[in-house]
Amino acid sequence: VFRRRIEDVQIRKAAVVWFMSLAWVIVAGCLIMVFDGGRHSFLLSLFETVSAFATTGLGTGITTEWNTLCKIVLILTMFVGRVGLLTLVLTLSYKDESDIRYPTDKVII
Repeated sequence: VFRRRIEDVQIRKAAVVWFMSLAWVIVAGCLIMVFDGGRHSFLLSLFETVSAFATTGLGTGITTEWNTLCKIVLILTMFVGRVGLLTLVLTLSYKDESDIRYPTDKVII
């Protein structure tokens, strides 16, 4: 695009973030369905979960009827959606100091 190209590494990273986000939303929606006891349809629960992950502020009004566990899952989904799943994974992963490399620069002598 515009005589530029996107590196394959960047495309793979974007795909990983997309699939991890999709997995998070689906798992959170299923957890909410389990904790809710099936009182609401999966589509309504999934709408609330996607809305929370995207931090859009939209809702169907069913969150007031949910128990504490459902609300905790929704709060975690809002946090993960706001901060970013890849950011959380990288923050919580172990980093060895030997993996850090500083950029080199040319100094005029």
